[in-house]
Amino acid sequence: FLQTARRTRPRFTPDAAELALIGAICEALDWLPLAIMLAAGLADELSPAAILELVRADLDALQSDLRGMPDRHRSMRALFTSSWQLLPDDQRRLMENCALFAASFSRAAAAAVVGPGGAPSARSVGRSLAALADHALLQRAGPERYALHPLARQFAAERHARLPAAEQAASRARHRAYFLGLVAQHADAIVGANGHAAVELLHAELADIHLAWHDASQTNDMSLIGVAVQGLLDLVRSGELYATSTFTFAPAIAQLRAHGADDRPARQILGQLLVAHAETSYLRGDYEAVIAAAQEIIQISYALGQPYLEAEARCVWGKGLRHQGLNQAAQDQLEAAYRLVRASADSRAQRRLRCDLHNFQGLTAWSLGQFGVARAHYRAALRVAQSITYNHGESHGYYALAMTTIMLGNYAEAVEYGAAATTSAQVSGSRIGEILGLLTKGLAHLHRGEETAAQEAFNASEDLFQLVEYRQGESSMIAFRGMLLLHLGDYAAARVTLAEGIALGRMLRYHLVFSLGLNLMGLLQHLLGDHAGAVAACREAMVIAERAGDIVMVAYALTILGHAFAALGEVTEAAACYERAVAIRQAIRQAHLIPEPLAGLIELALARGDLPTALVHSETILATYALTSLAGVEEPSRILLACHRSLELAGDARAAPLLCQAARQLRERAARLASPEERATFCTAVAANRALLALADATAGG
Repeated sequence: FLQTARRTRPRFTPDAAELALIGAICEALDWLPLAIMLAAGLADELSPAAILELVRADLDALQSDLRGMPDRHRSMRALFTSSWQLLPDDQRRLMENCALFAASFSRAAAAAVVGPGGAPSARSVGRSLAALADHALLQRAGPERYALHPLARQFAAERHARLPAAEQAASRARHRAYFLGLVAQHADAIVGANGHAAVELLHAELADIHLAWHDASQTNDMSLIGVAVQGLLDLVRSGELYATSTFTFAPAIAQLRAHGADDRPARQILGQLLVAHAETSYLRGDYEAVIAAAQEIIQISYALGQPYLEAEARCVWGKGLRHQGLNQAAQDQLEAAYRLVRASADSRAQRRLRCDLHNFQGLTAWSLGQFGVARAHYRAALRVAQSITYNHGESHGYYALAMTTIMLGNYAEAVEYGAAATTSAQVSGSRIGEILGLLTKGLAHLHRGEETAAQEAFNASEDLFQLVEYRQGESSMIAFRGMLLLHLGDYAAARVTLAEGIALGRMLRYHLVFSLGLNLMGLLQHLLGDHAGAVAACREAMVIAERAGDIVMVAYALTILGHAFAALGEVTEAAACYERAVAIRQAIRQAHLIPEPLAGLIELALARGDLPTALVHSETILATYALTSLAGVEEPSRILLACHRSLELAGDARAAPLLCQAARQLRERAARLASPEERATFCTAVAANRALLALADATAGG
């Protein structure tokens, strides 16, 4: 490049940044000497940055006026033209059709797109591809795969555009038939036992699948749309097409309506497309689109006399309502869908929908604190999923079991369910399922006091978020990270993280993350001394949770409100909050979380000199501590300090051993943290931890 550039610009001395751009130019040109020389010939007029922009886009940019250069070497176009003229007809035809591919392509795809004209065999196409690669007109992109350099693609596309219109249309039809047919061929496998292999195979073709779907939508190719829509929807659910946020079913719906969807087959396909559109809208948090699509599907189902189609509509509608926290309305839709699907003929599709309905009915029951009902639904979902090797439904069932088990305080079991969800998702190739499994594992580890293991799980899920645009899951991960930072005492980072999670939860109208984030922010503000701010945050969380019927989040908010009111001297309000939180935890069988509000009641009792009441509450906490080591509570040190103070005031001999045991466990937990900085922050920045260790040291010293 430099040698050629200096022929026309002798004093060309690029700086380090320009040399880096020149390196990028050479790489963009695949290190082809002639192409590099032609690019360098522009250095007299253009900067390296401008040359790089041109060579990435324009075949005609690379031309030269250098004397003594053969005519066929004066431009890349001339070079391609001279090479083209030497090709036999079958290789020219192949090269023209290769311009249709959006990315690298296989030998089988090339043979399919070239089509019946001359009936080329896969073997003869393979020989032609190899010959084109040998002449540098194609690039080898892997075993049996090829790609076109952008400049070669531009030239080939121009040649393809010169073909008769009918021939161009036929080759495009073959392109979309091959790639959408590939999706249809693997539709059942995508969510089954061989899902990973199917998803990996289709992953290599995603750019062309996307292009083929767009082309089918624009041409209203109903036969292809009908066979491909379910497989495409399952790719969305797995996280593959969902990673490309531009993928949508809306253009196909618009084209079908524009061409008229009056006959029964067209209405059937429209119904399928609307189900897929509703599902993708649900994943993106566009709940208005979900409702509009569901209502239209229901009307179509009535016209077609297909209750199963109505069941699909009510299922996705119920899922959307649940995410917004409208749990009772969600339950009504999901139950109606289940009645409809049970009345439908037994089939693999019917069982898949039954599995999904069980999973989401369980999640809705879980939000309402009905954990036993939720577990029954998840186990039913697993039975159905395993009977038809529906790995997507299986992984979701394990994830849901993990979440419910966390609510019941069985954290070791929850870790196992989270791992099962992750494994099942990996088998099926579902990145979204894998994310959910990792998040539940991380949350279970966090509640067990295993912060490093939680951090590893959250980091692994974050790596997957780079590949999948899954905003609801991302908002959960951010909130859980905020909780982790809060536990570690890194309050500055926790504030930033929780604010981000709250903003995303608010935008998505995802009530669970929104209310959880607000509660955690309230706790953080209380710990930092902003008790009025804590009251405001938790009251907002209460409004959201009560509207949703989410009594788990209500109890969480009440406990933190009790802390904040107590710090503000509003004793009556604090006691009422603590007592209501205890009552809720007892009603929904969350005895492992009762120590948190009970500790608040102990502090209030001691403040008014009521030692007998404080001792009664302490005995309840000590019994729970013996069973659970207070796993799952937000501030175990605060709880144990309250108990110790009660026992000490009563002259109970258990006071000193309790303090010694609590300090030992706290230090063991700190020792498991990844870095000395984290250990120091955990032991000193968290006020209750600092106080407990200082008291234990003073007692031991005495």
